[in-house]
Amino acid sequence: MELDSGTLIAIGGLVVIIVGIVVKQWFTKFIDKKFDSVYIKQEQNEKEREMDNYITLRGQQVMCDCLHYLSLSALKGDHIEDIEASNRELDEFRTLLNRTITEKASRYNIVIDH
Repeated sequence: MELDSGTLIAIGGLVVIIVGIVVKQWFTKFIDKKFDSVYIKQEQNEKEREMDNYITLRGQQVMCDCLHYLSLSALKGDHIEDIEASNRELDEFRTLLNRTITEKASRYNIVIDH
């Protein structure tokens, strides 16, 4: 069986089309995986920023409460229960902050000196 040039060209064209489709599929999957990993990383970074913002605002509120009750206690000589409550709140915030710092340090391989 002899193949003429038209048949060879058709077979070659078909092979090129099949190889092109396979390469396109591989490349599309590769790009999709890259975009997915970038999206996941962006989501993680956004959640981390939200937590950082929460911690900042929470710290400001705790410090404001502590100062408020300390100044009331100094002025009026009472509010001991409020000072104890604000001290517990300060301890809770300190625990949250220490946990967050430890998590970030382990994630970014940072050594914390105490």
